[in-house]
Amino acid sequence: MTGRYVWQLHEVDEARIAAVGGKGAHLGALTRIDGVRLPRGFCVTTDAFRLVARTPALAGPLDRLARADADDPAALRTAAAEVRRAVERTA
Repeated sequence: MTGRYVWQLHEVDEARIAAVGGKGAHLGALTRIDGVRLPRGFCVTTDAFRLVARTPALAGPLDRLARADADDPAALRTAAAEVRRAVERTA
C-alpha cells in the first residue's frame, strides 16, 4: 500500500503499476513522450478501490451506478450523486 489515493498522470509510469493499474501506468508514461498530447488527468489508486470495497455504505450506491443505463445521462447523474453523498457521509 502506498497510502495515497490519487496520483496525477504526470507522476505515474510503469513503476507504479501496482498502485494505479496497467492503464493508469501506461497513460502516465504517454505524458512523457514528445509529440503525444494528453489532457491533464489523474489515477485513483488500488488502495482507494480497496478502501471503497470495504465500505458497506457504498455497496448499494455503487451497485446502482454500475447498473445505470450508460445511454441515460440523467440516470448516471442521479446514481453518481448518490455515490458522492455516500462518500461524503463516510468517515
